[in-house]
Amino acid sequence: MNGCNLHAQDKPQCLFRIIYEKVCDLRALFAAPERQGAGPFSFLGCSPAEKRLLLCICIHDGISVKDLAAMEGITPSAVSQTVKRLEKRGCIIKTQCLTNHKKYHIRPTELGLNMCREIVKRDSENVERFKLYLSSHFSEDELTSFLKVLTGVCDYPSRRSASEKSNHGSGGE
Repeated sequence: MNGCNLHAQDKPQCLFRIIYEKVCDLRALFAAPERQGAGPFSFLGCSPAEKRLLLCICIHDGISVKDLAAMEGITPSAVSQTVKRLEKRGCIIKTQCLTNHKKYHIRPTELGLNMCREIVKRDSENVERFKLYLSSHFSEDELTSFLKVLTGVCDYPSRRSASEKSNHGSGGE
């Protein structure tokens, strides 16, 4: 078990270490292709972040940078940089708001809409292949348990952040 010939009291720590390494392996598995420029949407010249934002823009035609940032949980600055890249590629257009000249509405172009259709098509194919793989290797109960654990792992940073804020906000009372 990954060199885990330890005393009984050390085995839980070893188990958590192995789980941590497996989660890191999963992150690397899904992130590495995009970082190497050979990701599932590299054929579109599109990074994973650009893909996500383009899909949001196609779904929420006329969305603002501020609203897009809030929806994706990223900074308006990060959204602006990605929007500039998408605009340069001809995937979107920005139009100035008539009532607030500091605000822009973001809309997909025909090219952007076509890219979104291709992204959705390929995502569906990838999800279906993954579903077939999982269902042939794991029972429904195993997948349900795994999803519960994975959801907890994914929620960990936000739970930790909320916990830290409440501890700091209590003033030691």
